[in-house]
Formats: sequence, structure tokens, C-alpha cells
Amino acid sequence: MEARRPANDAELRSWLENMIWHHHYGDEEISGATGYGLEEIQRFRAQFDINVNNRPKRPEGSPLLVLPYPGGRHP
Repeated sequence: MEARRPANDAELRSWLENMIWHHHYGDEEISGATGYGLEEIQRFRAQFDINVNNRPKRPEGSPLLVLPYPGGRHP
């Protein structure tokens, strides 16, 4: 798999939210998808305060949420 880094901090944050909150990626999978090292991933997660326990709740009645599958990892 070929890694691709986000273009900027906004894209990085969006990718991390998608990978962690919606697709349950672990740090090694995030590293493989983005090319960042594990220490960098942990630093970014702390910087943006993104972890599995703080995913925002979707409002009741929200329409279906369709997201891209990040990083080329597909079952």
C-alpha cells in the first residue's frame, strides 16, 4: 500500500476523525495510510483531541452519513 500524506492540518484533522471515529483505525493503520510515524500520529491525536471516546453524537433523525474509506484499506 502506498501512503499519502494530507495536504494541510485541516485535511489531517478530517482524515483522523474519519479513520478513528468512523472506521476504527489503530495507530499502525493510520501510519500506513498517511506515512507518518507512530509518535507523530499520537502527537496529532493529542493536538486535535481525537480519540475513540470523544466522537460527537449525531443528532436523532440525521440523514445517512456516507464517508470515504480512507487510506486504501478495504476489507
